[in-house]
Amino acid sequence: MKDWLIQRLHRTPFIGGLLSCARDDFFEASQELFVNFIVGTAPIWTGALFILLHVDESRNFIEILSANIRQGELIIYCTTFLAPIFYIIFRERKMKGRFPSSSSINLLSCLILLTVTGIFALQRAGYDMNPDLIFIISISLFIISLFLLLLSITYNNSRIPGAPDEFQHQDTQFQKKLESHMEK
Repeated sequence: MKDWLIQRLHRTPFIGGLLSCARDDFFEASQELFVNFIVGTAPIWTGALFILLHVDESRNFIEILSANIRQGELIIYCTTFLAPIFYIIFRERKMKGRFPSSSSINLLSCLILLTVTGIFALQRAGYDMNPDLIFIISISLFIISLFLLLLSITYNNSRIPGAPDEFQHQDTQFQKKLESHMEK
């Protein structure tokens, strides 16, 4: 029964390949996504923080943050987080194994990309769109985009032999070069 369940889980679109990934692959991908998320969305959350501290102390941070993304600003961020997925899936490298769920991830990424670019184009063309619906769609697609990027980075890490060790080595080398440069 357990083998049957594991076999079924391996065939599950999107997440089935996670069973074959090492914990370090997922941990490294999570760290990379976290840094990309914090830096990539900095204009949104720092703007909300600035407004809270200097302009409008009557509202809380979440209300101000929500107002900052109310018009669908997150749809632009979706494309930013989808771009690396296409690069990861389509680049040619000698790697072990195949990219799990690449067709599913690619198809969903394309659908999200078409949807957000369509919404953006309609907004910029001046079409009257329901702001509540745009808000819900933008948040939903943004979260899905983040999830797809996390999966893609994890799967990519699992295909690179010794990826977490190599990334750590590169970080160490960079830090040593930076320290020697700073000493000069």
